[in-house]
Amino acid sequence: MLLAVLPPVVPNPIAGQAAFNQPLSALFPNVKTNGRSCASCHILSAGFTLSPKFTKALFATNPTDPLITAALADAGPDVTQAEILARLKDQALIRVNLKNPWYNAALGAAPDNPSDLRFWRSVPTAINSGRAQPIFFTKPGTHTQTKGTIMWDLREPTLEQQAVDASRGHAQAISFFSRNLAVDVAEHERKALAIPATLYKTTPIKPKLAPGHTNPADPAFGAPLFTLATANQQFLPSTPLTPGTPAWRGFQLFLGTPAQPKCITCHNMPETLAGGTMVNRSAGVSELNKTSFPLVTFKLKDAGGSFHTVTTADPGVAVTTGRYEDLNTFKVPQLRGLAKFDRFFHDNNATNLQEAVRHYKDGLPALFGDLKGNEVNDIAAFLAIL
Repeated sequence: MLLAVLPPVVPNPIAGQAAFNQPLSALFPNVKTNGRSCASCHILSAGFTLSPKFTKALFATNPTDPLITAALADAGPDVTQAEILARLKDQALIRVNLKNPWYNAALGAAPDNPSDLRFWRSVPTAINSGRAQPIFFTKPGTHTQTKGTIMWDLREPTLEQQAVDASRGHAQAISFFSRNLAVDVAEHERKALAIPATLYKTTPIKPKLAPGHTNPADPAFGAPLFTLATANQQFLPSTPLTPGTPAWRGFQLFLGTPAQPKCITCHNMPETLAGGTMVNRSAGVSELNKTSFPLVTFKLKDAGGSFHTVTTADPGVAVTTGRYEDLNTFKVPQLRGLAKFDRFFHDNNATNLQEAVRHYKDGLPALFGDLKGNEVNDIAAFLAIL
């Protein structure tokens, strides 16, 4: 018996651009959706994310937009329609419904055994999404090695899968999907939404590593020890940095010193200024809960096989990996194009770059507590030119 072999899919970024910007039902009459498209949430003027500035204007000028009218697509039984709309309008937050990685049906409705986990999240930027680096982990409850690449919690393995899941979830698409659709959208994102290579060194200088450190893409092994000259050449060859300016001073602070590297510890990938294969650890963006999210209690298994009952506003990557060690950690976001953003972090709690930097000064004093005077503004000035 011969098995049918499907021809290879040839990516079409032009078709992907159309599918990114228009509802699928406008392109494929047999695909029924709620009217949302990728561009409903990934807004050009907001750096291909979603901002309160945009959502407030949308509520005022076009309350019949599918982003608003289909907001209940993101709802759960524990929140009201009024809260769904208020969070969307005022904070540009979307309700994300996820499965408890260690749900045990035999335990029923135990307080620390919810089957579903629901959190409020900002829309991650689509900029440089095609350059995201995966992390590999064992899927909870199995011995299957898998990877996480996209989203704040790394739950999507590829751009193609993310396109399908967003269409079926946020856009409530049903019926037939073109085999090329996800491939085309992903190709559009890889080509059109990538920061041009002229902004970084395509053949980077190999950084020097501290003794015992083996992987320059993984801050768990320590930060690459860049000098000002090599970092400027590798990260910013065509970005105007004039010695003595606030942005130049901020660049130096971003690097820190070989003895005490700062932002470069996590944001060490030249093309994106994201975090290689790592996630933010102990960055305080979930524990501080500045946006007053409801707390969720459930169990996570540690590397030794023991379960821990945890209570958190958002477990981040732990909801994907099921690992207690990943509790309250998040994918390190890329930093290119930040000047177009007006909110920062997975919960949109920082309203400008100064607040984002100040968060680390207050939350990670071991690394940033020595910032003084205008140094917070200097780092913000550097971030604004990326």
